[in-house]
Amino acid sequence: MKYDFTTLLNRQGHDALALDVLPIKDVEVDPNFSRIPMWVADMNYPVFENIQRHMINRINEPHFGYFEMPEDYYKAIQF
Repeated sequence: MKYDFTTLLNRQGHDALALDVLPIKDVEVDPNFSRIPMWVADMNYPVFENIQRHMINRINEPHFGYFEMPEDYYKAIQF
């Protein structure tokens, strides 16, 4: 499986903890300062297309009740 780990995403303003939250209370940052978030592990690369497609397909279903995980789910995440 080929994956792109080089595309840079602009996550600021999209609820990204690493970019939209400062870990120190009442701190103000100079607006000209370019932050490199290194205080939290984050995923700054696009999600695999197949995962996004399956999430969209599930979200398009009009029901969100409790459900049991199918056996295929556990098989898919096992190594």
